[in-house]
Amino acid sequence: MAIFSAAALSLAVAALPAVAPAPVPSPQPLKEIGRVRAVTAFCKSILTPAASAVELALDNTARLEVVVVSLRSLDFDGNVLVKFRSTKELTRQFVALRKAAVDGQREVDRLREAAKAATGEQAGELKQFGDALAGALFRQRKLADNLGSFIAFLDASEPDPNAFLEMLPFFKERLRLTSQARDAADQFAERIAPVVEDEDRAAAHVTVFTACRGE
Repeated sequence: MAIFSAAALSLAVAALPAVAPAPVPSPQPLKEIGRVRAVTAFCKSILTPAASAVELALDNTARLEVVVVSLRSLDFDGNVLVKFRSTKELTRQFVALRKAAVDGQREVDRLREAAKAATGEQAGELKQFGDALAGALFRQRKLADNLGSFIAFLDASEPDPNAFLEMLPFFKERLRLTSQARDAADQFAERIAPVVEDEDRAAAHVTVFTACRGE
């Protein structure tokens, strides 16, 4: 994984406008998959991994929002102990985020294997659902990897106890860990939107699962 450099983060964000809060997906259509009771062996074979993948993806999208909040609120400059505690919290979130993305992709792979028994329109719907959800999970894993890179950057950097001076105009050119985290938060927030769009695309195909109960 490439490590974020302080200069790279600042230059990347300098050209960006203020970032609006990332859109929050409406989970109801996708959640409906978990409420379907399978009546055939085939339905069970597609419903079980699909419901699991959906739960992992939606929980991970919510987890990304928590990462953004953490990057915007944690202090990395107070002192060594403060930085350690903040970095430890980010690391905990990174581990959970990446694990869920990997586990979710494994469930999508199970779904794709089971979907090989489908034919016609059903096969097409299952493919589009799987591709869209896999897209969301892939984006989540990439974001997790980027978070891991930023954590590595933090680990390799010393805190700046004079960070409060950044409020003064003539100190703004100096790079500090906490301000770097704020900039990273804006970048992460921007990249949540495509994840939500992929989940919405998957939601457009939930009828292939609800049909298992005769709807």
